[in-house]
Amino acid sequence: MKPLELPPRAKDETGERYGRLTVVAFAGSLKTHAMWKCRCDCGQITLVSGRKLRTGTTVSCGCARADAEVRRAARLATPKRKRRAIAKLGARARWGETGEKKD
Repeated sequence: MKPLELPPRAKDETGERYGRLTVVAFAGSLKTHAMWKCRCDCGQITLVSGRKLRTGTTVSCGCARADAEVRRAARLATPKRKRRAIAKLGARARWGETGEKKD
């Protein structure tokens, strides 16, 4: 099995760091976007498009949602009607889907 070839116009992002994500390898293309396999600081592996990495749209695997500082910043910059959805995401990360507290 030969490694995937990088498209001609795509920049090699391997080894670069974006937020909590470190680019591990090229994972292929989705339509016109290069997809990258990234390892988060929490250890999770996720696939992210190069554009979302470079623009800062995606900075973690989702673990940042549970961070108190991130939630606080989101609360200050987010309209009131969206705050409840963000709070629920943080609660799911802390308590899990079953409602039992994670250690």
